[in-house]
Amino acid sequence: MSNYYVENRCNSPTVRPLKVRNSRVISSQGISEKGFTMIEVVIAMLVLMVGLLGIASMQTYGVQATMKSHQQAIAMVQAQDIADRIRTNISGLRSTQYTNAIPGAAPNPTCIALAATCTPAELAATDLFNWQAENAASLPLGQGSITCTDIDAGTAGTLEAGSSCIITLRWDGNRNGAEGLDCSGSILDLACLRMRVML
Repeated sequence: MSNYYVENRCNSPTVRPLKVRNSRVISSQGISEKGFTMIEVVIAMLVLMVGLLGIASMQTYGVQATMKSHQQAIAMVQAQDIADRIRTNISGLRSTQYTNAIPGAAPNPTCIALAATCTPAELAATDLFNWQAENAASLPLGQGSITCTDIDAGTAGTLEAGSSCIITLRWDGNRNGAEGLDCSGSILDLACLRMRVML
């Protein structure tokens, strides 16, 4: 169809072009080609879902890392606590009282209000009991142990100057019921922190 029309004025026909406004492309079926197809919408939704899952995974990992760092900080405080207790009772340490089995019940006397009248052995027993109770309360399955190495193997039962002790804290860092004590980093082992104390 031509875009021209004929104007007849005074019997003198004049041909002028038609002005076409707001034209748009029409498909062969007579429908304008615009908008999104269903497959494009589905693909966009899939991409969005993958992104959201990635964000959720990163957030979960971040929370776990924060929790483990918090537990490490608590374990460090607990290790430093018993180290300070040991330094204030050096006689009890040198007589290996801090390497004894940790009491399962509060010792008698408790040496809290009567510290000045307790023997080094009694004070060590109180320190160990209170320390272990704080470990269990502060960390999941928290527990501690102390092992010492005498620089002079010939003086059994006495730690000489220059000897060293290892303070070990263990806890269920992954909360998966781990019970291993090897501190290997395996998920079967409890998380560990060790501190060395020199006499």
